[in-house]
Amino acid sequence: MIQIGIRSCSVTLTDDSLTESHLLLLKKIGFSLIELSLNRPPLNPITDKQCQSLRLLTEKLNFKCTAHAPDTIQLSSPDLEIVNSSQKVLEEYIHKAHLCGARTLVFHACSGLVPTPGKEDISIKNLINALEYLVPICEYENVRLAIETMVPGRITSNIDNILHCVNKLNSPFIGICIDTNHINLSLPLKEVIEKAAGKIFEFHINDNHLKCEEHLLPFHGLIDWDEFTETVCAIGFNGNMIMEPSLRLGETLEALLQNAEQVKKLLLEKIKKYFP
Repeated sequence: MIQIGIRSCSVTLTDDSLTESHLLLLKKIGFSLIELSLNRPPLNPITDKQCQSLRLLTEKLNFKCTAHAPDTIQLSSPDLEIVNSSQKVLEEYIHKAHLCGARTLVFHACSGLVPTPGKEDISIKNLINALEYLVPICEYENVRLAIETMVPGRITSNIDNILHCVNKLNSPFIGICIDTNHINLSLPLKEVIEKAAGKIFEFHINDNHLKCEEHLLPFHGLIDWDEFTETVCAIGFNGNMIMEPSLRLGETLEALLQNAEQVKKLLLEKIKKYFP
């Protein structure tokens, strides 16, 4: 059954730690799925002990968790030294995700990295080789890696590049996170979802006005969410969706979360129409 949650840094608005009070507020409003923002303060950096404490807390309150790796991963760099360094960081965070109780770890394969002209094939080869090394580690830790679709101008802005890597590895531990707020700036969202069918581990569901990255709640921009839910259900997706809103000027945290909960309910109502 599709479950819709929210990222932790939407709840921890300052550098305060993610606490029981945050999760109780989420629970009160109606959430039971959280993506741990290991790429944002206060969970970056995070110690193994903090990971274990988070796991105990989320299990106590019956929360399901996914996680997001730091944004500095550069597995698609044409520079092998940079790739090897990023590979070590991602290996560390696969372990941290396991300690947190997260079974999926989303990551950016090319954060801020514009493809080097003439070296795109090398970049893709480096990404495949790095992930091939990480597959047995993922198996051991029981954590799946999801390559996030990025904004235009990156190696992983192109769903064909991501699918080439995922299909080449052919592992149940390597898949895709489609960020609606990123990929729809490059290609029609419906087309991307249909292409990636069977390889999608998670969605980041954010809206925009089809011009730039905005991270709006669904129904607050121009994405066609009726078409989205119909397409997602048509491919048989049955995983997690994470909203990534930020507090707007004059908005309270409770108002933000209540708006997010209303959006969640509306999306789930649309999804239920396709599952009699």
